Amino acid sequence: MTNSRFFAPTFFALCCTFACDLSGTSVDIDVDSAGDTDAADDDGADDVAASESGDPDDHDPDCTTSGAADDGESGATTDPATDTPPELVITLPAEDATNDSGPQYDGFDDEMGLWYVDVMLAAEATDAEDGDLSMSIEWTTDQDGIQDAALGSGGEISVRLYSDDCFGTTHVITATVTDADGNSGEAMRVLNLWTLC
Repeated sequence: MTNSRFFAPTFFALCCTFACDLSGTSVDIDVDSAGDTDAADDDGADDVAASESGDPDDHDPDCTTSGAADDGESGATTDPATDTPPELVITLPAEDATNDSGPQYDGFDDEMGLWYVDVMLAAEATDAEDGDLSMSIEWTTDQDGIQDAALGSGGEISVRLYSDDCFGTTHVITATVTDADGNSGEAMRVLNLWTLC
């Protein structure tokens, strides 16, 4: 037959241990050799002595929980790193110039046998992770049959665009920038070079 005198305090101690694990509060219970719990007060009013304290020093080290996130080292939490492409805006020329709204020829290159226009190109590039990337902008033209496709690099450059037709040639100018993560941003501007022939 089960000894109820031993079972009751033992069961109570186990329950208090479980509650301790959930609440993070230390509970002290003394059980004598006869299976009785010792009184905590001198006047014998209580059978169980339980202590609760807001002081971390009063807590059982095995009975402490924390709501802080743990990163495996410092316990600090960090937001996931963002990885977005850079933003690029062409500021010069301010807009596309097609047909007769484009720049007229500045001259004729006798050595190359081509008309030309000197143009200022400018753009701004920013990246959420890398900051200002304007100096890394690469400029190209689609008229690689007339001249080199690569026009130069930087946030503001002066270029010479060529035409092999007196009535006009259209250049599609592309500005491209790439961040440290390999993400690219680009913008384009259309320029029609022409003159009255």
